[in-house]
Amino acid sequence: MAVVLGAFGTSKIIFIQEIGIGLAIAVIIDATLVRMLLIPATMRLLGRWNWWAPSPLRAIWRRVGLSESAGSTRNAVSSNETMMLEEIQREKAQV
Repeated sequence: MAVVLGAFGTSKIIFIQEIGIGLAIAVIIDATLVRMLLIPATMRLLGRWNWWAPSPLRAIWRRVGLSESAGSTRNAVSSNETMMLEEIQREKAQV
């Protein structure tokens, strides 16, 4: 995408050149700084809170039983489901 937007920089129209080069730089910054550094660091800092979901979405997730695959991630899904159920039970106990 950065290459395509950068190709606009070869245009004869100054406005198109500015838009193309500016967007190409923005895509490169987004791909490197944001997606490779900031998001993983934020996910590491947030820990378990990174996977928080509102209660209606949790209910849908439990009802439908969405998972990435039925194979190797089955244990991860079931442990995640267990954590969610424990959290729901704690919320009910507080009320």
